[in-house]
Amino acid sequence: MPDRSAPQHTIVVTRRNTGNAKTVPLRMNPDTSIQVTWSHIPMKNILIRAIAMWSLLAFASAFTGIAFAAPIQAALYHNPGCMCCEKYADYLNENGFDVEVLDTNDMAGINRQHGVPAKLSSCHTMMVGNYVVVGHVPAQVINKLLDEQPDIRGISLPGMPMGSPGMGGEKQEPFVIHTLSDDVYTTY
Repeated sequence: MPDRSAPQHTIVVTRRNTGNAKTVPLRMNPDTSIQVTWSHIPMKNILIRAIAMWSLLAFASAFTGIAFAAPIQAALYHNPGCMCCEKYADYLNENGFDVEVLDTNDMAGINRQHGVPAKLSSCHTMMVGNYVVVGHVPAQVINKLLDEQPDIRGISLPGMPMGSPGMGGEKQEPFVIHTLSDDVYTTY
């Protein structure tokens, strides 16, 4: 429900083909989100509405400090045909990442190259930022890693725990995420 006590602003929208102008209410919530009631805008074409909305968001971001983050680039190495790795990449793509999935028949070599001990390995290994991320680590933990930037090589959720992103089933217990030197990084 919009905050009715928020200051009322308006924006003038002009139809290009008729030149008719409409004043549209623009509500600014305390969290600086913007809500436009489209029923006040006599546009029929969905494309025009989309362009108008993106223009409005660009305008609003310039004056309210709203930032649109680019997706976080990542490269995920896995054995060809591993479906849980594909599901994990889809999960990350839905959570602000842009994951390139790379097939390899030498996961042991990839892990050796990046200093991943065998006991911390999983079905896939991913490079994101300056870090190695092994296994089905939740997106929130990866974001924490990228935000905090600790002085470590990377993190791992060893094995393929049920209920972790990309895996089926229900979570049985908290996920213990390790650093690659086998210290506990966090519990999720």
